[in-house]
Amino acid sequence: MSNSEAVSDAAEESRPIRAEDSPAMAPANADDSDAESDDSDTKSDEDDNDPTTAGANANKMSLTLPPWITNLSDHDLMDLIKKQSRERYGDNAKEIQICSVMNLVKWCNSFFLAGTGYGKKRIVKMFWDLYPKYKKGMVLCLNPLDSLRNNQVEEKEKAKMPVRAVNLTKMNLTAKVIKDLSAGVYSFIYLSPEVLLNNALFHELFYDRNFL
Repeated sequence: MSNSEAVSDAAEESRPIRAEDSPAMAPANADDSDAESDDSDTKSDEDDNDPTTAGANANKMSLTLPPWITNLSDHDLMDLIKKQSRERYGDNAKEIQICSVMNLVKWCNSFFLAGTGYGKKRIVKMFWDLYPKYKKGMVLCLNPLDSLRNNQVEEKEKAKMPVRAVNLTKMNLTAKVIKDLSAGVYSFIYLSPEVLLNNALFHELFYDRNFL
């Protein structure tokens, strides 16, 4: 994310997006249902063959939040996120951080623009905290600066409640590391654009349905 001097107005005004407000959740017109049936069948077949849609479709292979969280009202979900953040980090989360986590719970694509030190990284950690730890949820963090990735790994491992993290580079991305990643050893995975785009070992892991 870019470091701006202040939070953008759009981010300040963001609020949780309700499922019924999402165009994807709107019922199709009766007149259009027959015409769109063939296209939807084709799209469904394509999604079944595309591992990157596993989370969005929430199929049996994807990692999903428990129903007791996803079925909460906006008010109760906000209270839960506030409580967990306060217990883990010792202070109250900002409203915009909480709203961003709520949007992630609702499977909304999100973009958060804020200045250095505002608390962007905590949003990801707050979202990860909602998942049961036995499910071994993982967060992929893309960052072009190697020093910042190393700092993030050190921060995670020295925290009051430490979690396993790794900075993937061309030098340390071995078959052993790939095996550990596939087994869910690490909770936070930091990597550069070069590794994401150009590393054959990581590509094989990333498009493995068992990993997704």
